[in-house]
Amino acid sequence: MLGRKVGLYWRLCWSIFTPLIMTVILIYFYATYEPLTYNDKIYPGWAYSIGWTITAFGILQLPVWMIVAIVRDPGRTLGEKITGAFTPTKNWGPLDPLLREQYHKEIDNELTPKRGQGVWPAIKQNIFG
Repeated sequence: MLGRKVGLYWRLCWSIFTPLIMTVILIYFYATYEPLTYNDKIYPGWAYSIGWTITAFGILQLPVWMIVAIVRDPGRTLGEKITGAFTPTKNWGPLDPLLREQYHKEIDNELTPKRGQGVWPAIKQNIFG
């Protein structure tokens, strides 16, 4: 959109290193989890229930709304519904008509060489340029 590409360092950080580090932290948290205590007293079960319910409510927002978007998509097959749910509509973009036209031209130019490429070559292209 700005006419310049993001450097390889940032693409590697955003696509590989950050998700990997976050996954390692999550696994470490679960592996070393101990019950919370305060003044040598363990919190009651209802306190854990409230905490995990609040956590689950926040974490489950993404998969729940993703499923809603896939179910509401007008595609016929599951593959079409998933693809359609992750594809922006034609009216999505800048409000200014001139900027909207430039935006759609740039998006079409970016997608043209990637069509028919498959998933893994497209991911490799996005990461390594």
